[in-house]
Amino acid sequence: MNHVGTGARKNTAALLLGFLILAGGCTASRVKSKEKSSPVKTLAVLSINRSSEDFAECVLKGIHRANRKLTFVDSQEFRDTFFPWFEPGTAPEKADDLILLLNKPLVQEKINQLGLRYVILVSGTTKEYEWDHHIDAGGWGICIWGGYGEKSYHAKIMTRILDLEEPASSSELSVSKFKSSYYLCLIIPFLYIPSTAEYHACKEMGEKLARFVTDQSVKE
Repeated sequence: MNHVGTGARKNTAALLLGFLILAGGCTASRVKSKEKSSPVKTLAVLSINRSSEDFAECVLKGIHRANRKLTFVDSQEFRDTFFPWFEPGTAPEKADDLILLLNKPLVQEKINQLGLRYVILVSGTTKEYEWDHHIDAGGWGICIWGGYGEKSYHAKIMTRILDLEEPASSSELSVSKFKSSYYLCLIIPFLYIPSTAEYHACKEMGEKLARFVTDQSVKE
């Protein structure tokens, strides 16, 4: 009788162990499936026109500083893939026209090839104001006694965010920054402090865009 009881217990233990192994395998499978359903978000950052290329570059750096987990498609690779639709000055300006373009089957096929989720179109301007001099005698470059000068800058960056997940959609963000540059002089000008308006505008825009993309990922 004891041998029978021992054999039964061994069979029960073996069945329980087998069930736990299968359950663990199913759990691992579900985890892997969940990981695959959350792909890394890939972006392309482009200038709307040639005069905004520096802004596009600094906005890209701002996004990368804000979220290093995001990946990027090189702007030239993107333009080559979608030529001639997104060359500077040729991309549709109206949001509705952009959406129609992005929803075309051929464009969607190229989007899938690159693994793209977002295209960010950047435009920017910087307005310079006149120098405001505060000196005892002379002027900028001819400082006889002493003083300082201040020059204001207004940097503005506008971005259009194209979400390429079917059906494509469009959103907009903008940032505006006022900063000044200064010079100090004593007999001659000896210290110049440049404006950081563009840097701070790019930094804030990069943070906004990184947050926008992250928030969209969380909602999904």
